[in-house]
Amino acid sequence: MTAGLYGLLAAFGWGGADFIARFTGRAIGYQQALLGMLSVGAIAMSLIIFLLDIPFVFVISGWWLLLLTGIGTMIATLLLYWALARGPVTMVAPIVGSFPIFNVILALILGSRPDNIQWLAMSAVFIGVWLVACASSHFESHPDYNRQHLRQTIIIALASSLAFGITIAAAQAASPIYGELQTVCIARWISLLSIALVFVWKKQVPIISLRCWPLIGLQGFMDTGAYAALAWSTRAENAEIAVVTASGFSIITVLLARYFLKEKMSWTQWCGVLFIVAGVVVLSSFG
Repeated sequence: MTAGLYGLLAAFGWGGADFIARFTGRAIGYQQALLGMLSVGAIAMSLIIFLLDIPFVFVISGWWLLLLTGIGTMIATLLLYWALARGPVTMVAPIVGSFPIFNVILALILGSRPDNIQWLAMSAVFIGVWLVACASSHFESHPDYNRQHLRQTIIIALASSLAFGITIAAAQAASPIYGELQTVCIARWISLLSIALVFVWKKQVPIISLRCWPLIGLQGFMDTGAYAALAWSTRAENAEIAVVTASGFSIITVLLARYFLKEKMSWTQWCGVLFIVAGVVVLSSFG
């Protein structure tokens, strides 16, 4: 299988899982939806590593990167599910999908110097997020949304994007030490423990009805499958193409929301989505 196909699988996995999160988050609460998804993901990744007979790498010096990846994933995904449950999905998905911009900003802080193409790509992402945020006003006619609701949702989505940017940077630093699949697997278990501690802190017992598990299971397999597809893409020629292809996952979520939820999108919003996707693809290409 080519790197591009691996990336396409990852894009459909993440895009589909995020779309499903809209329904599970509203049905049982976004925190419990995340707990269920991470449970499925942690078990699935463990089975993949067991079946592939991947040797366990134990290096203490890099555990802080795994902790940052796991806790960061939990926080970023929790904010994402919260924003998706609030809606509208066609506004949230492209904003959260702009997270590579924060990877570049972090690299800039650490001393990296982007070239002219990367500066243009970053500008495109900023313009796209601004257009999507400005276009949110046309949702105010919807009975479930008002200006304050939309403004708060945009802030939550931006916070999720920032958290994903930091998390991806930590995962990229941990992967050469522990391997891609082991990094994802350990981070999943750390994320699961982290959200479980949230319930302990809130003194709540999570209850997920049996009828919700098929959808949560699908959500967990799609999300985990996306990570696995990217990990396996490293074996293919021109593996960087997979990352570029996968970076357009938000457009999958947008199209699903547009078709199934019938969320109306203005031309300004479509332009914003295209700016974000184009900028993210370029940043992923040169990342």
